[in-house]
Amino acid sequence: MPTQAAGVQFCVKNEQGEDLLLSKRIAIAVAEGESPTALLAPAQFTATWQGQLNIEKRSRVYFSFEGVGSAELFIDGESALKEESKLGSTESERLRLNSGLVPIKVVYTSPESGAGHFRLMWRGREFGKEPLPASLLQHEADDKLSQATLVRRGRTLFAELKCAQCHDSEKGMPEVSEMAPSLAGVGSRLDEAWMVEWMKDPKSLRAHARMPKVLSNDDDAKHIAAYLKTLTESAPKVIAGDKAAGANTFHDLGCIACHRSEIDQDIATWNHAPIDLFNTGQKYSDGALVAFLKQPGKNHASTRMPDFGLDDKEAADLAAFVRSLATKKAILTEKGDATKGKDLVASNHCAQCHDGVEKSTATYAPLAQLSSKATTSSSCLGDTGKGAHYGLNADDKAALTAFLADQQAVKSLAHFNKAEYASRQFENLNCAACHQMDDDLSGLTKTHTLSAKYTSAVDKAHGHGGTPPDLTFIGEKLRPDWMAQLFSGTLKTKTRPWLKQRMPAFPSRAKNLAEAFPAAYGRS
Repeated sequence: MPTQAAGVQFCVKNEQGEDLLLSKRIAIAVAEGESPTALLAPAQFTATWQGQLNIEKRSRVYFSFEGVGSAELFIDGESALKEESKLGSTESERLRLNSGLVPIKVVYTSPESGAGHFRLMWRGREFGKEPLPASLLQHEADDKLSQATLVRRGRTLFAELKCAQCHDSEKGMPEVSEMAPSLAGVGSRLDEAWMVEWMKDPKSLRAHARMPKVLSNDDDAKHIAAYLKTLTESAPKVIAGDKAAGANTFHDLGCIACHRSEIDQDIATWNHAPIDLFNTGQKYSDGALVAFLKQPGKNHASTRMPDFGLDDKEAADLAAFVRSLATKKAILTEKGDATKGKDLVASNHCAQCHDGVEKSTATYAPLAQLSSKATTSSSCLGDTGKGAHYGLNADDKAALTAFLADQQAVKSLAHFNKAEYASRQFENLNCAACHQMDDDLSGLTKTHTLSAKYTSAVDKAHGHGGTPPDLTFIGEKLRPDWMAQLFSGTLKTKTRPWLKQRMPAFPSRAKNLAEAFPAAYGRS
């Protein structure tokens, strides 16, 4: 029997080709000059959503469209509504949907310009006209969709792992242009012994580190750390913090949603792999952790670390608490040679991903030629030989290999689709750690009790209005201009002032996110 899964199959065709992906909603919005999907170039397109409605009890409903273009709805194989030009002037006849899985198909064609928007709406006796809920949509999984999903996963990994910094490619996909943290002034921020351990093997300090292992011996790590320690700037201000107050802040902000604070905490408690904090206290020089908590993006514009707008006291208190979680401290047993380290930074081409050090003149295989090398053990996907080794699992290697073998996907790095950007960043920024989306509860509902023991607050449990808002209808409810201010941290009023958690800022992504969420819901 076919496996049922959430969402519907979404096939888009234009003169450039065809693309298949999973969609959580029957909605689309494409601006002029924008790609209808991430893998297709801008052009007039036809989109088809196909799957089933999971109807809980027999219902009598009416369907209608919103948007511009032409569209047709099929229920259980029969045409139920067809409309052209400006959509929404009519609705279907009253339809009886029996309980169970009801086949649904929607075909939408954009105007000739390729710019268009569309949403499927419905209404019933017990509710007014609204977008068809994502929670009702299901589809039958098949090999074609699974392969298309694998290619998309590889495309995302290619961007997140900074592969394009060495293997030149088009840069329409925003993540492709993102750099790793700047090394300018890094010697004033990071502990030298910690840097040695990090460069030996990043995953030894952070299990899911995106930084690859590039060095073949431990001595090289000492030399590079010695050199990086010479790259200094004005020392950050040292502010004494209160560990107990920091523990309260840690709990109130819900930091535990993304971070594991103790080594014996079960990783399975988190929906998304947590970042361990018990190795963080030793990472920063005095004052540098406070500065980082106040301005996470100062030296890394595309950081995933949220900016909570902490003041000096809050940051100092939180830093004191985080430092107290350390289970060990790296010891520098032998000082490296900074001159050798500078040469090693150049020969290992660190400047491909990090600014603040001298640019290299290295050349790498063009992206189009990578598919033949992608599966070899000495490539970046392997674990031996000279180069960057990411320690990828078998699934990630398979995804990257599938992406590199698909020339349509490789060329798609030049394309930007807002709705898919919203989906990728929702996962990348771990928004589900604090927010419910559709029927998926937030991670905080499971993890928040783990940090309750650190706080002296009387009310340690969630009460009415005590959790961040449900984002199921974020693209329906919120204005793009307001979201741009919220995500950039420039909103003058505090949202939900009764919440102890606060909405952080992600300044480098603010504009794109503010436009992307409405697009995912078919709003132009």
